Amino acid sequence: PVTHTPWQQKYVQVNYEVVPEGAIVPTTLSSLKDTVDSGEKIRIATGFRNISDVAFDSVKVVMTVTDETNQSKVVFDQLRRPISVGDSIVVDYLLDTKDLKGASTVFVNFNPEFAQPEQYLFNNFQTTSLSVTPDKTPPNLDVTFDGVRILNKDIVSAKPFIVISLKDDSKFLALIDTSLFAIKL
Repeated sequence: PVTHTPWQQKYVQVNYEVVPEGAIVPTTLSSLKDTVDSGEKIRIATGFRNISDVAFDSVKVVMTVTDETNQSKVVFDQLRRPISVGDSIVVDYLLDTKDLKGASTVFVNFNPEFAQPEQYLFNNFQTTSLSVTPDKTPPNLDVTFDGVRILNKDIVSAKPFIVISLKDDSKFLALIDTSLFAIKL
C-alpha cells in the first residue's frame, strides 16, 4: 500500500429526485391586533408560495392555538390543493376567541413534519402572539312583577305579569342560548 499510486476518479454521477420548496408569503400575512376581547373573532390569513421549479402535490396545513396554560388545540387541519410552480395558496381562517383567555399563541404550519418531501421546513410556519382579555363583567338579570322590582317577602298580586330579562355588556359573547336558563316557580 505504501508504494502504490492512489486511485484516480474519472467520473462521478449523482442521481437525485428534485423536491419542491415553498415559503410563507410575508405580504399576505394577516395584521392581527395583539389584544382582543373574549369572544371577538379575528381573521388569520397566511399565504404560502411554491418557490421552486417543481410542483407541490396537495399541501397539508395545520393551525394550532396554545393558551396561557400551555394547552394546544388544533383549530384547522386541512389538505389543500396542489401548488404549481410559482403559484400560491392562502389560508383564511376566522378564529373565535370565546374559549381563550390571557396570553395565547397562534401557530400556522404548512407541510408539517415533511408530510410531503420538501427541501426545507424552516420557512413554512408562522407564530403570532395574541392576548385575550376575559369578560369580567357578569350579565345582569332583572326580574319584575307587574313592572315593579320586588324585595324578599313583598306582596304581589295573585296573577302577576312576570318579566325576566338578561343583559350583558359584552359585544362578542351574545347570550342567545336559551338552554342556559332554568325557571322554576
